[in-house]
Amino acid sequence: MNNGSSWVIVTTIAQHNTMNGRVYNLELDDYEDRAEFLDHCAKLFDNESDPSFMFIDWSLCLKPFISEHGIDPAAFELANLDQHDRQAIAAWCLHFGKDWELPRNQDQFERVLYEFKGIFSTGQDFCKHQWFQDAEEQGIKLDGLLGELAIDWQATWNADMGLKYVQVEFMNEQYFFSNLEQSIF
Repeated sequence: MNNGSSWVIVTTIAQHNTMNGRVYNLELDDYEDRAEFLDHCAKLFDNESDPSFMFIDWSLCLKPFISEHGIDPAAFELANLDQHDRQAIAAWCLHFGKDWELPRNQDQFERVLYEFKGIFSTGQDFCKHQWFQDAEEQGIKLDGLLGELAIDWQATWNADMGLKYVQVEFMNEQYFFSNLEQSIF
């Protein structure tokens, strides 16, 4: 299954305890919110009077928002973003979420995406890209200068840029974010 998508496999505790229990693979972006999702789950298990839902697997991008017995309403807002944004937010949450609160709404997701700088193979590749972008934003003209300069991008990453930005491995890719001194929310 694609871990960039927003799937979850749901059953109930009663179904889980039987050998032939029913399970359903549901896409969260098919639901407006948590209430609609839980309503649909109740219909899937309508033979149980008070089903206790159990989430037995889910896509990696939803990991910060789902546990075996619960699903955070923020998971539905995340699921309705495009795959690229979901993955960037999940990478941020898995890295920073253990120390800071997780984003819970569209405004907070947008703040995380503002801090997201891109996916690059190495810190060295990111450093080169960001250095040129910073120069352009500051109005520095680099035309003709590059043939004259030899820049050790790895040393630049190690000495300077690695302090300003953080590299997060997620789904076998390197995600880069601003290195924050405090929570952004």
